[in-house]
Amino acid sequence: MKGYLSRLGFLAGACGLLVATLSIAAPKAIEVVATFVRDVDHPARHPFGFTCNSLALSNFTQCSIATVPAGRVFVIQGVSVFTYPYGTDAGRTASDLSPQISLSAISGGNTTSIIIPLTDQGLIAPKVPLPYPFSPTGHVTAGVLTTIIYADPNTAISCDVYLQNAKQLQLGCTITGYWVSVP
Repeated sequence: MKGYLSRLGFLAGACGLLVATLSIAAPKAIEVVATFVRDVDHPARHPFGFTCNSLALSNFTQCSIATVPAGRVFVIQGVSVFTYPYGTDAGRTASDLSPQISLSAISGGNTTSIIIPLTDQGLIAPKVPLPYPFSPTGHVTAGVLTTIIYADPNTAISCDVYLQNAKQLQLGCTITGYWVSVP
């Protein structure tokens, strides 16, 4: 009986050791909490597009496109422009006239200006007289630019055109992109 009790004690000790080991090593119940993260500054959430047009009786005109609201930065991704000079010599080519269109914004405290490359779209001479002081003949030029320009909060974004030999200019400028929040 002494051997039987010895075996029974050994078995009880082994069971106790097994229970103690499993209570330490066994996986515990873990509470899992799902947290949804929303990317509030994703470009698809805050797109913008602004257009301005200007007509001036000089060889320079500018249009203000937009002012960036406080607490936001505009990320400009695309610019499209056109210019149409009135009263220029119809015999001149677009390269003779060489218009320059630029987009300006403030980024990081510095003024950023880019010149948009233009393509001559040909000579326009409407068949019906328009109510402008000068003959509406001239080369239409247009340009499209894919870019990334950051415009700081409270920045006025403008587009301007200069054409040395024009008496009157028309300008159209469109920007597209998205905005992000800043602290």
